[in-house]
Amino acid sequence: MRVDQFNYLFKIKSLFTFFALTIFATSYWCNQTQAQTSTRLKVIFTPPAENKPQTTIKGATRNNGQCLEQTENVAVPFTPLLPITNQGLTIAAHPTLLFYLPKTSAQKVFFSWHDEDSESYYQTVISLNGKSGIISLTFPKKSPPLEIGKTYKWSLAIMCNNRLQSDNPMVQGKIKRVKLESILGQSLKDANSLESAVLYGKAGIWHETITTLAQSVVAQPEDKNLAQTWKELLTSVGLEEVAQVPLVKSTSSTESEN
Repeated sequence: MRVDQFNYLFKIKSLFTFFALTIFATSYWCNQTQAQTSTRLKVIFTPPAENKPQTTIKGATRNNGQCLEQTENVAVPFTPLLPITNQGLTIAAHPTLLFYLPKTSAQKVFFSWHDEDSESYYQTVISLNGKSGIISLTFPKKSPPLEIGKTYKWSLAIMCNNRLQSDNPMVQGKIKRVKLESILGQSLKDANSLESAVLYGKAGIWHETITTLAQSVVAQPEDKNLAQTWKELLTSVGLEEVAQVPLVKSTSSTESEN
């Protein structure tokens, strides 16, 4: 065989090998991408053993219609985003609560909480600034921090006509601060936002579970997988109606006036 024929055949063989490897690599990459796309992390909330279902106070406790507007043919009441036990754990000294707030003419809400002995602990008036939808409320930083191991009862009342009255729409719940276990803390260090929500859910820490997931949904509003994960989490704890309500883009802490 002549040298030029040998070189020609060698080039053809090399080119064929290159294309074969390219096709294999492309096929492998596509399969891996599809596998990653089809994999969706689910946030499953596992209630702690101490939080057995009890009689709950869902939505507004009194006169839900006063100064609240009924819209979109579905009247979802003033609702705290809590499990059916109406209580949740947190690891934060100043945690964040989430609520569904219908459109209202009220401009302020009255927020208060106290310890298990019903002693007055803290109260404040907070401006709504025209907000409605799923909103967040963070315990004011200047308020005393929640103590680890203590359970607190909180209440949030809508101040119709800027007055606090016995028939104001109101929701209530309980919250307990627990210590962040070292094993969970180590896992959270390398976790992204969604993975953190998964870890909090498995540990039964409700408030960090839902607020962390909410932040992910707000940050990526076009992500259908996140939206589905959000709906599944709320539905799993008895919040089917609220699960259909979109998260407002401006989910953030409200500011205390005091």
